[in-house]
Amino acid sequence: MIDRFHINSRWQLLLVIFILLSKITSAQQIPQFELTKNGVEPIVVIVDSLNAHQLYKKTLNWIQENYKNPVEVLKVDNKNEQVRIEDIKNNVWFYRIPDTTFYYDVEYLLSVNFEDNKISISFDFGNTWNRSAQYVTHSYRINYKKLWKQNGEVHPIYKETKPGIDQMMNELSLSLISYLRDDKKDLEEEKQSDWLRLRNKIKAKVIY
Repeated sequence: MIDRFHINSRWQLLLVIFILLSKITSAQQIPQFELTKNGVEPIVVIVDSLNAHQLYKKTLNWIQENYKNPVEVLKVDNKNEQVRIEDIKNNVWFYRIPDTTFYYDVEYLLSVNFEDNKISISFDFGNTWNRSAQYVTHSYRINYKKLWKQNGEVHPIYKETKPGIDQMMNELSLSLISYLRDDKKDLEEEKQSDWLRLRNKIKAKVIY
């Protein structure tokens, strides 16, 4: 005779496991950035088991490890609330004409806001530079709306701009989020490195 109690218990256990796996999968999903004619919408990412202070400190460590001049790129440092980074990414997009390819660097502003167990990330952009050696280097500020036609299609001249900027944003956000989600322990609360002492001397300023 079949033991209905054990069958029901097994189904309940499977249901609980399914719900837990669904939550874990949902928590691990990372929203994608996309450049549109209206700019870039920020994303919110869950980072379990870390409070705002821990997320803030680990983000400072990520900046230190991933930027050649961490003190210079950090433009806003509001403890446990927000950091802003200003830097230039090389060869983000290109423009081709017969026999010539123009490569462009992009100046970006990356903002990270902290709450317990989650962060929000946003991007803004400044100038973009042509680095082609055979031409005089020039720069101009990105105007999102000029990339699109009135019918919503991207102008052919800028067909590589949007995917290049999208890729740049998502590579940076993935790097940060992966760093925050790893299994390494945070640094001791009271331990201050030379980097942290320098960081405290920076005057917060908003650009653009």
